[in-house]
Amino acid sequence: MRTDGLKKLEPQELDEEDDDAEAPISHQCVDCRAQSPPTRTQHTLISAKHGWRLIRVAGSDGSHRFEWRCPKCWASYKAHQATG
Repeated sequence: MRTDGLKKLEPQELDEEDDDAEAPISHQCVDCRAQSPPTRTQHTLISAKHGWRLIRVAGSDGSHRFEWRCPKCWASYKAHQATG
């Protein structure tokens, strides 16, 4: 029995996505325009399960933008970067 007043959570009680969290998030691939699976955190997409990739691109004016790519387009982008 814990004496610190905290409840020990069982594995089935641990959930990556909090039910009280924000509304589901969805992104679009910059290349093929595919919609990402809806998730409650952006970290979920960058996982082995979903395989989406996010990169930060610098603009000519010094600003930055983020580009999401689906697994298929990421593989193509990566191959092009290696040969380009």
